[in-house]
Amino acid sequence: MFKKFSLSSFFIGFFVGFFLLIIAFSSITYFTFYKGLILTIDTRSITPVIAEQVSEIVEIQLPHYVDALKTEIPYIVDSELTGQIKSASIKIGDMEYPLPPDTVKGIEETFKSQVKIAMVRLLEGLDEKVIAQSISRDISIKIDELIDNNLNSKTILFDPIKILTIPIIIDIQDQGEELTSIFTLTLNK
Repeated sequence: MFKKFSLSSFFIGFFVGFFLLIIAFSSITYFTFYKGLILTIDTRSITPVIAEQVSEIVEIQLPHYVDALKTEIPYIVDSELTGQIKSASIKIGDMEYPLPPDTVKGIEETFKSQVKIAMVRLLEGLDEKVIAQSISRDISIKIDELIDNNLNSKTILFDPIKILTIPIIIDIQDQGEELTSIFTLTLNK
């Protein structure tokens, strides 16, 4: 019923198992330390999150900036347009009649007040949601370009121990490949 186990068969099995373990560990070490690892980043998951955050921030902050700008409009218009109209005249037929300085000053003041009103109306008509979506879309494009141009296929050297260096190659996935998570770390083949 029971077979007799010999000590020699035990040692042979032990050494074969130990040898296979050494081979497996050596292979993993070779691939890890010499070939490196590949860090796959799914930008389709990262970019929308950043764009949504930017959109929210712009929607919250833009009204504050617009209100601050509305209070600055009178000072800006006055500093930029005061003294710009030096003279004015009325032309009737072939004759041109210069207007007195008080009238020129009144024309300038009326012009400045109309510019102030137009600028305030323009700022009041801004749609924060449309501006926020536009800015977040532009930032999404820039983030994709930045990641693709500066990170894709870049090798980073990781030194877990002074004498060992693991090369990590960054691989950007954004063209429809299905990934299960934002970051995936695999052995380089």
